[in-house]
Amino acid sequence: LQPLETYSFITVNSKSTNKFLMDMKKNNYKRIWLFELKTTIVLGLMLFANAVIAQLNGNYTINSAIATGGTNYQSFGAFATDINTNGVSGPVVVDVASGSGPYNERATFSASGTATNTITINGNGETIENSSRSVIHLNGADYFIFDNLNVNATGTTSGTRCYTLNN
Repeated sequence: LQPLETYSFITVNSKSTNKFLMDMKKNNYKRIWLFELKTTIVLGLMLFANAVIAQLNGNYTINSAIATGGTNYQSFGAFATDINTNGVSGPVVVDVASGSGPYNERATFSASGTATNTITINGNGETIENSSRSVIHLNGADYFIFDNLNVNATGTTSGTRCYTLNN
C-alpha cells in the first residue's frame, strides 16, 4: 500500500518564526488602520456634501448695505442664484430691508415652491427696476408671492415687462 499523502517536516528556528509572525501582524494592523481611516474620510465627505447643499427654509433678508452671507443677500440676483441652485425644503420668507433700495437688476427665478412651501418676498415698499426685457422673470417657478414690492420696467422698447412667466 502507498500512502495517500506525503508529509515532510521542516524544522525552523523558533526565533525567526516568531519574528515573521510579528511582522505579518504589524503589517496587517497598518493595513486595517489605513482602511478604517480612508472609510471614515469617505463617509464624512459624503455626509458633509449633503450639508453644504442645504435647501432654503425659513426667514431671509435682502439688504444692499450688508454683504451676502448667513441669512442676508445683498441683491435679488444673489437670492435668485442661491434658491435656484439649492431649492426649498420649507416655506421661505424674504424681507427686503426698508431704505435699502432701489435695486437696479434683473432677477430670474427657476426654483419652485409648493402649495405649503411658498416663497414670499416682502418688498416693504422698496423698488427693483431694470431696462431689460423683464425685471422679474419666473422661468418655471411656481408658488411665489410678491408683497408690497415696486417693480419698475424702465426699458423703452416694446415688449418690456415688469414680470415674465414661462412654464
